[in-house]
Amino acid sequence: MTQNDVANTMTIELVARDTGHSIELCGSSNSLVAFADSLTNLEKLKSICFHLRGNKEKNNQPQLKQIQLEYRNRSRVKSSVYNETLVIIGSQQFLNMMADNIRFLAKNVDKSPSITNNMKIEFYPGHIYLDSGSAPVQITCRPLEAAA
Repeated sequence: MTQNDVANTMTIELVARDTGHSIELCGSSNSLVAFADSLTNLEKLKSICFHLRGNKEKNNQPQLKQIQLEYRNRSRVKSSVYNETLVIIGSQQFLNMMADNIRFLAKNVDKSPSITNNMKIEFYPGHIYLDSGSAPVQITCRPLEAAA
């Protein structure tokens, strides 16, 4: 690990699970905005690793321990799971589009306790920024206590 790798390693208050059908990513509005902001800075940083706190296994679904973001020139966004890590790779242009979607959800939260604020980012033919091999990602904005 280089000095640059250490500088680009952070801890974030998100919960992530691999359900086998999709990847669940859950956090507070502030955590999701910080995550989206990180997506928009990858071109100059090239790579960021988030260590996740607060993950607990739920319904025997494997918990993920970290998120690895990687810049790849001229590449659509691809999300996958490898060794308990959510890996998101893409070019800045397409990562910015994903970040805009996450930021929109986080900043437009319905405060009603009966409402779950979530969205699913999933490939379909003609998707503007996702790679066809990308795993579906369900993003939920709510307090961590409710997510864990």
